[in-house]
Amino acid sequence: MESETNKKYAELPGELLFELLDNVDSIARKATFLLNFDEELINSIADKLRDDNRIVSLDNQSRPLGTVMAVDGGSVFEKLTAADLLVSVAVGVEGVRASSGDGWLGKNQYHAWSGIMSHEEYNTRLLQGIMHLMEMIVLGESNYDTMIMDGSHLTPIIKINSLLSAKEEGAGPEYVEALSNFLQSRFHKVIPDIPNIFAKVFTDKRIIGLNKYNSSKDFIDGVLENTDIRLDDKAFFSIALREGEYTVPQSFGQSQEERSKRWNDLHITCNLEIPEKKDLNSEFEKILSPIMTKNNNSSSLFYLYFKPVGEMAYRLEIKQELAEDTEALETMLYNLKRQIAFPFMIEPVPQFIADAMAKHVGSATYSIKEAIRYSDKFKINREHLHLFASYRS
Repeated sequence: MESETNKKYAELPGELLFELLDNVDSIARKATFLLNFDEELINSIADKLRDDNRIVSLDNQSRPLGTVMAVDGGSVFEKLTAADLLVSVAVGVEGVRASSGDGWLGKNQYHAWSGIMSHEEYNTRLLQGIMHLMEMIVLGESNYDTMIMDGSHLTPIIKINSLLSAKEEGAGPEYVEALSNFLQSRFHKVIPDIPNIFAKVFTDKRIIGLNKYNSSKDFIDGVLENTDIRLDDKAFFSIALREGEYTVPQSFGQSQEERSKRWNDLHITCNLEIPEKKDLNSEFEKILSPIMTKNNNSSSLFYLYFKPVGEMAYRLEIKQELAEDTEALETMLYNLKRQIAFPFMIEPVPQFIADAMAKHVGSATYSIKEAIRYSDKFKINREHLHLFASYRS
């Protein structure tokens, strides 16, 4: 009998692949369960929603082509042997316009930031928070008819709360100094200006959120009753809606579960050691109050599903002012539809391009490291260069 210590080496990576493939039957059974749905039931529910005027068709009225832009961000957190390199960008991209125009309709089309910090857990909070601040600044300083924020309005709430509550992970003077220097050097702002940056995104009716992926069942659980549908809202409406149809906007928190999980207790709390901490927290309470659903309040944020072309329904998040103005809402939807280049695209052209550009931020890290390594101004001791190498290099 072969002893344990004399076992043959595994034939890698082939054996790993075969073991993964052994699980295909189990995955296929689960996929069949998840994706086999009663299409007749969904269509009958959709017909009832049409009868109740909860699903309506975008009219064919000809409208002038409005201006559209989208913003997306990207970030890279690279562990060096002796420090963390942080790189973050936010970029705006303009959509198809009726004419070539006179350039970017706003202050700055993009922002970029890079920094180096000693190894700390809270560095990821700083990196992600700065990226979302830059995205919000590009949006807030632009002047387009429709401005697309990548994802949900919930995301910047989570990220800015994480940014400002980093003392939980030990953030101290170095962290506050890095955040302050970022705001001051690029925007002539200070930490107490963050609520003003934030508020613009949550009040301007031209700024909408467009989710590529979303697992919400707020409509199914909160609007529909006694249905046996395992799909989430976005998948459901990708089947239920016909091309050119959209759902009448609903305020966030139609279901009790959605309210309790997300919208009842929104908060942004600063625990950093800055003199303005109390005032900062008070300002965020005022901004978030209209959005929250606590005590059965109606949120000032609304959502709808729209199928412009093809097979995919979009989930859009909009402000109450736009939700209650049908003409302005349909004009926005019409302009959004004009930005879909191909039926198989899961996002409008400017959002697609902004996402592609932001994802290329990783290529900048190598150049930054090389520039620092061979800078004439700051010479790193050659004996210590190994400490400046990437953790996995």
